[in-house]
Amino acid sequence: MVKTLCLAFVFGAAWAAPCLAKKTAPRRPKIEFSTSVEGGAFPSTFREDFAETLSEHPRGRFARAYRGDRAALRHYFARAQDVIEEGDGSRPMSYVLLKLLFGCRDYRFSRALEPEDFATRRAVGRLLDPLLVRHRLSYPLTRSTYRPRPRPQPRAAIPRD
Repeated sequence: MVKTLCLAFVFGAAWAAPCLAKKTAPRRPKIEFSTSVEGGAFPSTFREDFAETLSEHPRGRFARAYRGDRAALRHYFARAQDVIEEGDGSRPMSYVLLKLLFGCRDYRFSRALEPEDFATRRAVGRLLDPLLVRHRLSYPLTRSTYRPRPRPQPRAAIPRD
């Protein structure tokens, strides 16, 4: 601060004005989901519903999950498993999970999905994978969490001379 004041007197006060201004925390950008784009991964009805939900409830569970909150994401993962077990309503839930994946991005979504049990991860995969394949989307970390991993085969010991 003292160095800035000294430089202000030497080079002029106009130069130091931005340095001396009170610093405020940056504001979080408002969550928006553009509904003007035609086509894409989401049908228009889902696009409108997501835009309405995010604008009316900016601190709701869906908005928190969209930002990457693990507790909110865990709720949607558990709901995905319930949807698979019940066998109905899988299409809307697929688009909800895809929207959350778009919001969280691959790394954060996969890190939230990793600690879940395999049945939950498989349910999320069964809902997400058809949309990822259809729209040619690449989310390798997320896909690796719900695909069964091959077990290593035991190798015969090589005798040493």
